[in-house]
Amino acid sequence: MNAILSILSVLTILAVGIFYYSEHLPFETKHDPQYQTERSATETVLLPDFSQFDNAFERKAAFIRFLTPLITLKNQETLNKRQALLALQRRYLLAKKLDGDDIALLSLLASEYDELTNNNWSDKIDALLLKINVIPLEIAIAQAAIDSGWGTSKFAVKGNNIYAQWCFEPSCLSVPSNTEAKRKVAKFTSVTQSIDKYFNLLNSSTAYHTFRESRAHYELPYSWLAIEKMIDGLENYSSKRIIYTRQVKQTSKDIHSHLSQLYLALKQ
Repeated sequence: MNAILSILSVLTILAVGIFYYSEHLPFETKHDPQYQTERSATETVLLPDFSQFDNAFERKAAFIRFLTPLITLKNQETLNKRQALLALQRRYLLAKKLDGDDIALLSLLASEYDELTNNNWSDKIDALLLKINVIPLEIAIAQAAIDSGWGTSKFAVKGNNIYAQWCFEPSCLSVPSNTEAKRKVAKFTSVTQSIDKYFNLLNSSTAYHTFRESRAHYELPYSWLAIEKMIDGLENYSSKRIIYTRQVKQTSKDIHSHLSQLYLALKQ
């Protein structure tokens, strides 16, 4: 386990470096415009045993180191899709029409992000650009930390489910006895599947339209003020609503500080 976490520490430093470096490049030059649908080798990543850490600080630090490269790669994948969509938009503005390949790509993205409106091409592209964007690293890790007890909850350990995502299939995990009996928690074969579902939820569901609207007002690199504004749009994520968003803000702030220290270490 220590060997795995040591490798992840190296990956985290590299991921943080790539993420912060790319944020400071002009948007048009930092991403491959070709939308790739192939998944990376991270698809089979399983959750480590975070209960081995008796020290809470060490457990939290290990959890952050584990998730940082996975979230960063997911954000990069999302930005690749966004870049492909921006290129499509430029072609449409020049030609005032879409060819067969562009229509196929637009249909694929519309299906993936539940953008099924029958508006004209321009409106559909704009609607998708609102949805296809990154989720700040601090927010994604903070919500996973809160929802999984820093990787130690029953549904995280038994089902690689770090976001307490619900499921209604027979194969779902049973939830703890103090929750609604009819609701169960999804079970995933990989942590990356849980991350995929989380990204799709925040970027597609009408419940998080306010989150996406707030995000659209800011550009990378996101300031802490921008991140706080986005978190305000996550009230629907929990029945605790504003109490939950306050918790996400505090946890995100702590994670932001931790990531900043990692970035400084990278520069030395």
